[in-house]
Amino acid sequence: MNLIFSLELSKLQDLSQVVNLMKPFLKPRTLILLDGELGAGKTTLTRELLKSCGYDHATSPTYALHHHYDLTLDSENLNVEHLDLYRLENEDQIESSGFWDLFQSRPQSLILVEWADRVSIDQWPLDWKRYRIKITKNEIDRTYQFYNF
Repeated sequence: MNLIFSLELSKLQDLSQVVNLMKPFLKPRTLILLDGELGAGKTTLTRELLKSCGYDHATSPTYALHHHYDLTLDSENLNVEHLDLYRLENEDQIESSGFWDLFQSRPQSLILVEWADRVSIDQWPLDWKRYRIKITKNEIDRTYQFYNF
């Protein structure tokens, strides 16, 4: 993996800085994996990304597994698939959930995946642009590290 940027924030109100750095990578046929412990801010970052595209009502797909959004970014339409694999315990459950079908049925989407570590790194499609953002949190701040792989 190659580090594209690393940013440390002490206030969630400054999350737009991370979003602004990520925006050039928000394109069709792109996969962004969101990694971090429970409560690190994966859904919060996703909400801020969607808000920057004009959508203010994003919720966590933990129980639904998947939310779809039709958005506009820089005057271009963008289909966004937001997934949360937290409740899926193994690769058989991921397979039976229809998760992999999204890559075929919505090939021009931006796919955001929380708890992406449920899937082995070598299973992600090679014909998509692939990025990973790792969020680490301590008592004072959060660090956002954005990689391509």
